[in-house]
Amino acid sequence: MKKTIDKTEYDNLTQKIQITSFSVVLIILTLFNLTYYLSKPKVRSVLGAQADQNSVLIFYWKNFLSYQPSYIDGWIRLAEIEYNANNTKGAIYALQRAGKIDPSSEKVKVLGRRLGM
Repeated sequence: MKKTIDKTEYDNLTQKIQITSFSVVLIILTLFNLTYYLSKPKVRSVLGAQADQNSVLIFYWKNFLSYQPSYIDGWIRLAEIEYNANNTKGAIYALQRAGKIDPSSEKVKVLGRRLGM
């Protein structure tokens, strides 16, 4: 013999099933998120990371200036980056190139004094 349920009982059961399903999905997502968080490698500052950034910037500006050799701000920026990377020779070369474009540039003079030119 089958047991029949009325509409109210049916609605209550449906609501309980929905709540249970939602709870299970929420728990699974929480566990997945926790597992992902715990397995993610921690990023730490690495000695020499600044040097890599300088290398990328130096490469960029040298490449750019090979196509736009009269762009004075590019030569000045390259000189600053070379100086920050402790490459005095490269900084002086870039600054000399900027000086040839605009010998009266205040930026060139200021950076030249910093480099001892």
